[in-house]
Amino acid sequence: MVTELATGPSVFVVLQQFGHGTNQQALAGVLPGTSMPQLRRGQTYSGSLIMRTVFTGFAAAATIIAAAVATTTLHGSPTVRPAAQVLPAKSAATKVSIRRTPSPARSAHSAATSPSALTTGPVPAPQPVAPPAPSPAPGSKVIFLTFDDGPDPVWTPQILRVLTDNDATATFFDIGENVVGRTGLVSRIRSQGSQVGNHTWAHPSLPALTDAAITSQLDRTDRVQGRARCVRPPYGATTHRVDALIRARGQRVELWNVDTRDWARPGVAAIEHELLTARAGSTVLMHTGGGDRSETVATLRDALPKLRAAGFVLQGIPGC
Repeated sequence: MVTELATGPSVFVVLQQFGHGTNQQALAGVLPGTSMPQLRRGQTYSGSLIMRTVFTGFAAAATIIAAAVATTTLHGSPTVRPAAQVLPAKSAATKVSIRRTPSPARSAHSAATSPSALTTGPVPAPQPVAPPAPSPAPGSKVIFLTFDDGPDPVWTPQILRVLTDNDATATFFDIGENVVGRTGLVSRIRSQGSQVGNHTWAHPSLPALTDAAITSQLDRTDRVQGRARCVRPPYGATTHRVDALIRARGQRVELWNVDTRDWARPGVAAIEHELLTARAGSTVLMHTGGGDRSETVATLRDALPKLRAAGFVLQGIPGC
């Protein structure tokens, strides 16, 4: 069995491991006058102790390889030496790296990501966790704004500008894999006065996952954007088991009671109608990622001034 093939500037060196008898005779027949050592099967030998037959040109190397393959039979597994450091000409070793291409931003109502699709590998260092949203002043009328599925390089900055223009903040529940390469957007959210929550790494339905898989989803997201105080399970899907696991981590589940359905892009009028149904204490669900959010931005530009004029304070969820 041919175990190594190396090349120098003008020669091939073939290192051959042999059994006994006919194998050696067959090779000697191809190379008259060649002295063949008696080697023991299962032992490892240096090239100089086995055989080094040097040929000039490529044709001779092809002959010896063909003869060896055709005539050599070993019983049991041969001992294979490490490959030579010098590779055949124009056949340099190819280093293969496997990485996962970042997925497109997911809609909150798209199909759940398979639990087996957890991304592995190094992640950026976590950022410091910002102070939580304040508790509203006693007697104030407060609506809690939340945005899922970000950050998005197009829509998140526009939403932040509208919030700032209306003296408003919000809680942004980010998807971890959307944060990778966009940690600057996370910093902008915090700098604006808003907060960042954990919306899992890849937007799966948590009740379908094992405890270990849920922990992985949350841990990976916390590592890329900083430890979050609040978690929003994708689709709002949770169970007593999921809630207990999240509480045991020192985090809490936050859902909503006003769904603007902006994820479906029903039109600005329809989204605004739902938003304006919010009352003091309502938690509103909107989206900053997962697709075209131009209708969401347009709704905010029109509706937030109306809510402010009605005396509402617009902010993120207290404690998140």
